[in-house]
Amino acid sequence: MVVRESILLYNENMIVKRIGIFFLTTVFFTYLLSAFIRSSFAATASNCLETVIGNPPANAPGGCDSGGGTGSEIGDYADKLQAAIGQACSQYTATFPSASYVNVNIGTQKCIDTIPSLNSTLKNPPLTDVLQVLHTSVNNATGFSGSCYGNLQCVGFTQAVALGTGKALASANAGDFNRDKPGYKWHEESTSNMKAGDIPVWETHIAVTVKTFPDGSYKVAEANGCNTGAVGEETYPPSIPHGASYKLTYLGFLRKDLSVQ
Repeated sequence: MVVRESILLYNENMIVKRIGIFFLTTVFFTYLLSAFIRSSFAATASNCLETVIGNPPANAPGGCDSGGGTGSEIGDYADKLQAAIGQACSQYTATFPSASYVNVNIGTQKCIDTIPSLNSTLKNPPLTDVLQVLHTSVNNATGFSGSCYGNLQCVGFTQAVALGTGKALASANAGDFNRDKPGYKWHEESTSNMKAGDIPVWETHIAVTVKTFPDGSYKVAEANGCNTGAVGEETYPPSIPHGASYKLTYLGFLRKDLSVQ
């Protein structure tokens, strides 16, 4: 009887050990699989517009401007707003920085008032509030002289985008955005660390990033206040903090503070 009980006890212990080993092995491989999925998909955000973060990186290369995801509300809105302005003001083609830009200034600004009838994707807050920010920027610029007179300013365009995404930016000179702002954190870092939706700041310019590239270059939506108020998108080369690039002195970028609702 003693021998039989010992055998039964041994068998029971072996079964418990096997169950334990099976359980631990299952947990281990489940962890490895989930880690692989996270590294391959969830941690990879597409640079295209309107693609949800977590989709495979195959969404990012090529053709991003016609669809796809920045993973950023600000980048998405900036892209849509400049496209809407381009459509509404297409008769006022700019010559700088490129022919894809359109002029918004004291003589052409009425064109943006047609945006609500042309575009249904810009909804919150009321589009009329966003357009008013653009008009205010143009009208205030009538106090400027020379090539800056009466043009939509880079700050005005950026403020309109910020308002459209619920995080308004107070007015200031472009270079004075080189610090924390309510709802935004300042990053004195290279452009290689920027993401879609960040707001690059130069001493005399400001814009909104809509796409980044592996080589550190980045595409922005912008207005050029001292160049006929030209609105559009352009790809800038990589910049080093405090270094001269593109005839501008780059300072850093603002990023929306997600901890502030």
